[in-house]
Amino acid sequence: MKILEQEINVEFVKNVLTKVDYDVLCQTAKQLGINLLASYTNHHLEDEEFLNSVHHALFKVQIMEATLICPKCNASFPIKDGMRPLAFLR
Repeated sequence: MKILEQEINVEFVKNVLTKVDYDVLCQTAKQLGINLLASYTNHHLEDEEFLNSVHHALFKVQIMEATLICPKCNASFPIKDGMRPLAFLR
């Protein structure tokens, strides 16, 4: 795992939160040793600390080598030499 320098764009983070499965994000982050709130409310969308932690998990963490396993079909996808953050959203 590699941590990238990435400036936060608060509005973009808020927009991405509407598109990701937050429960899956929390589970994945936990596996990587990143602590996120178990759930969030609209109040959290104005909380700088919350938005920074989500930004860190989504945009700053680069997986260098691993295997992704689809929770729906159990297909596996190897990662070698890094995977760009947010590639899983496509």
